[in-house]
Amino acid sequence: MPTTIAQIGGFELWDILQLAQTSRMSVKLSVESPHGSGAMFFQGGHLRHAIAGDNVGDEAVNAMLEWREGSVSSSQLPPETPETVTKSSITALLMDRARIRDEEERQNQLLGRPSPQEEVEPEPEQPREIYIDLDEVRSLLHEVDEQLGGALISTDVISKATGMSIAGVHTDRKASALFNHLSDQLHQAITRAEDAPAKAIRQFIIEGDNGIFIFVIEIDERHRWAMMINGAQAQLGLIFAVIIPDILPRLETVLGG
Repeated sequence: MPTTIAQIGGFELWDILQLAQTSRMSVKLSVESPHGSGAMFFQGGHLRHAIAGDNVGDEAVNAMLEWREGSVSSSQLPPETPETVTKSSITALLMDRARIRDEEERQNQLLGRPSPQEEVEPEPEQPREIYIDLDEVRSLLHEVDEQLGGALISTDVISKATGMSIAGVHTDRKASALFNHLSDQLHQAITRAEDAPAKAIRQFIIEGDNGIFIFVIEIDERHRWAMMINGAQAQLGLIFAVIIPDILPRLETVLGG
């Protein structure tokens, strides 16, 4: 059964496609929009196939990337997926789209036509391509595991756009989605409260009656860092005074902050 993972807003669809590539996912991403319906099929992080209405392959991908509203859901990749997309790399696809737009701009100038920017309001700024070394992210999280000496239950770097873990140790995918949703709810509640003592959350902690501690820490505008820890085995002072101050700035650097 498909699971809705994000709403499209601006260029958020790019974030989801880049996450599918960097996480080497094998998944079917279905896109529902007022403009139409479509799907993209990833195998091991490579975009293999796309359909959107009567369009197939590259034409379908280009059509869906123009949609600015709707939702994206994920489901299991079908066992037999054809290869209809020539640009299996999202990075290559982004560069190709930029090249086509530049050529159209030059052609309009040669023909004396007004550029698209002169005819309509400018489109939102194209996304800055961010390259994430997931092996380095995992290495940092393994450092956390070693420093906690067995007290770590799970730790993940979570994409805010999708609620999915992009890298982790003892990853709990359901917990990642739950922590991301809870963080969003807290941020919205604080933002709406005019008399709130703080206007943003940098990190929060939940203590369960079973001795489990949950830490959720903001990394940047795209990512959160979550840890689930056995409080009976962990030294909380070590987490606050050593682990978070040491690991957080290094995560920010690796993630392109």
